[in-house]
Amino acid sequence: MKTLPNYPLCLVLWLIDRWAFGHGPHGRPQYGRVRSLSPRLIIKSGILEGTNEAEVIRYVKKRTTIPLPQIVASATGVFDHFMVMKAIPGDPLDSVWPKMTEMQQASVIRQLRGIIAQLRALPPPNPHAISGLYGRKCKDARVATMVPFGPFKNESEFNDFLVKHAQGNFPPDPFLDETRRLMCDNHRIVFTHGDFAPRNIMVQGDVVVGLIDWEHSGWYPEHWEYCKAHFSPDLNCGKSWIRALDEIMPYGYAHDLRIEKRLSDLIVGPT
Repeated sequence: MKTLPNYPLCLVLWLIDRWAFGHGPHGRPQYGRVRSLSPRLIIKSGILEGTNEAEVIRYVKKRTTIPLPQIVASATGVFDHFMVMKAIPGDPLDSVWPKMTEMQQASVIRQLRGIIAQLRALPPPNPHAISGLYGRKCKDARVATMVPFGPFKNESEFNDFLVKHAQGNFPPDPFLDETRRLMCDNHRIVFTHGDFAPRNIMVQGDVVVGLIDWEHSGWYPEHWEYCKAHFSPDLNCGKSWIRALDEIMPYGYAHDLRIEKRLSDLIVGPT
């Protein structure tokens, strides 16, 4: 269920967040701001519209065995969501992937394939709608850096939005018209992490101990996770990680990836 506003707790967390801003490394400028309170505690804040990350973590934790951050406190206020969570011990996968043996990488791939399978097994509340959790607006830094968008009644409406966003304020483009005709409007809708990159996967040795950064998650077409994972690669991992994605999500989305690449080149530039 949606989190109700808790203004007193939100004020406390806002003050902690402001204190952390002045005493620690600054977080990312997009959507969620992450600050370290101590070696064991992290505070994260995000804009009020769209996905509430604490809601998502609790939702997924209740329904799966996926390793997730442990939330200490969270609150929703007038302008922001706030969440204090325990830091997950271990290393981001992007820092250790290049040094892993093939056997270790294969072990990580098997675990990640299981994580994706668990997410996809969650039943959508509406088999056609595309949205954040509980029907909230979508967040996606590639599509719209600071502005939540949607929700959408179906994939056709979602695809129309993507094409219109790629077009921007320019006149109609035959290239985009052709791209829209090639897009599929009947993918299965599944729960999606939305930023499935090695930097968001915590490991100890070759054991996956945490999947973090759920602010882009929600109900999306089944190819979205795979395509998004190609658009935010960690350069440290090289082509071996791109190949690993085909083992983690062996569902045959090559056509969808080509189409999404067309749109992405227009939205954020060639990658």
